[in-house]
Amino acid sequence: MQNNKPNVLLVESGGHYKVLPHLYLMLSKVFDVEVLLPKSGISKVSFIPECKLVSCLSMYFIFLSALFRGRQYDYLYIATAPQYGRSGIDFYYVLSFLILVFFYGDKVIVHIRDNNKFFSSGSVYQNLLGYLRRKSVLDARLICFESKTLLSNFKDMASCDDSKLFVAYVYYSDFNFVDYVAFPYDSRSSIKIGLTGSIDSFRRDYDTLIHALGLLKPEVVNRISFAVLGECSGQAMHVINQIEKYCPVQYAPGYISDDDFLDIGSSCDFLLSPLKSELGYGLNKGTGAFGDAIFLKKNLLLPSFADPYVEYSAFSSYYEEGDSDSLAKSIDLFVNSPSSLILDDGCFDSFSSISVSNELAHKLS
Repeated sequence: MQNNKPNVLLVESGGHYKVLPHLYLMLSKVFDVEVLLPKSGISKVSFIPECKLVSCLSMYFIFLSALFRGRQYDYLYIATAPQYGRSGIDFYYVLSFLILVFFYGDKVIVHIRDNNKFFSSGSVYQNLLGYLRRKSVLDARLICFESKTLLSNFKDMASCDDSKLFVAYVYYSDFNFVDYVAFPYDSRSSIKIGLTGSIDSFRRDYDTLIHALGLLKPEVVNRISFAVLGECSGQAMHVINQIEKYCPVQYAPGYISDDDFLDIGSSCDFLLSPLKSELGYGLNKGTGAFGDAIFLKKNLLLPSFADPYVEYSAFSSYYEEGDSDSLAKSIDLFVNSPSSLILDDGCFDSFSSISVSNELAHKLS
């Protein structure tokens, strides 16, 4: 039987390999999909048929590789816009993407993860990079974002038309293929809290968490354990040792595989993401914490600045950044009030791959 689907080359250039299986699932609803990524990333990708994977030598050749292959496809979906790069190489990286858009702009769909990189305010060099990044994505067929918040703020800053903008999210609720189940809890239940992302004190505020644990009653702390749902390397053990003064911590050194992420994440009762606002999360920078919660179908606790439009409020609870009392009260509520862990039926439906793919197909028609 002939395949009448349009074909798309899904290109990952920023190392977000855990996102690829979700995007592959979403895009495969309406496209015949192949995936282009650096050779070093092949071993880090799961759940995508090997016959659908195409590699290039390095991340820095990814857009040139897409350029040479582009005429074979109806669309090129760039999973991460050119917002990363080592000093001295990032100009070449942005320029190669600009060339790709020059030749194939009508078929390029590009996903922005950090608005700040497109409106740089710093040195002349950084401003030039920001201008080139902005020009390149504005010449693309469609610009995708992780949230309505990021879309809205990019639109205001770039004076961009709605017809070029789309919310594609990051992870999809139907990838797990497990329905949300409200587990029975009682006042004696132990509670496992999943710490999202890698252990990274630059991006996350663990001091407030550790202080909050010290404010909880011993009978509450004794029922809590933590599981790290990201990479543990570098200074991670210092943070883990501080938390272990109060509660046990489950972690695995180094990179966490997709299978381990699913197994460990599914065993958690809720997720916690203690982000720092100075890095721009919320208005201009996305966080994978919402995607983790959608994928795992879990409650998420995080600072209120990370969701200024409360678009994830169906499964998220908020505390004030740097406020240990506020965080301690939120944790205490989850531990002592079992009903607070139960989510409404259908709260993840709008985040399914089917919902997003149908909207994307309509947007491109």
